[in-house]
Amino acid sequence: MNSPNWRPRPPYPDDWLELAEAARARTCRCCTSCGKQCLVPAKYWQLPPTEAPPLVLEVHHRDGNPANSDPDNLQRLCRRCHQKQHRSDRAEAERRAVVVAGQLALAP
Repeated sequence: MNSPNWRPRPPYPDDWLELAEAARARTCRCCTSCGKQCLVPAKYWQLPPTEAPPLVLEVHHRDGNPANSDPDNLQRLCRRCHQKQHRSDRAEAERRAVVVAGQLALAP
């Protein structure tokens, strides 16, 4: 989770925090995958350290490119769904690499 003093580093744009907040606001703070209501990072940091929020709303780049902050590329996901999406993206990239290397793709 980003601390209140976190600043984006390349390739994220300098205005990433504002872009991410605008993306979160477009979904009424709900995950676009599971539909659950989430907290935003700013609220997370206001909780006492002993309280863990159930879900925090994060912003995922559909194309995997942090420099592409087009609103259509930004998907609002809870932390759980965001982690699942990254695992799925990595597995797909590995599968494609095997196919490109000349291996046969196995049907899932």
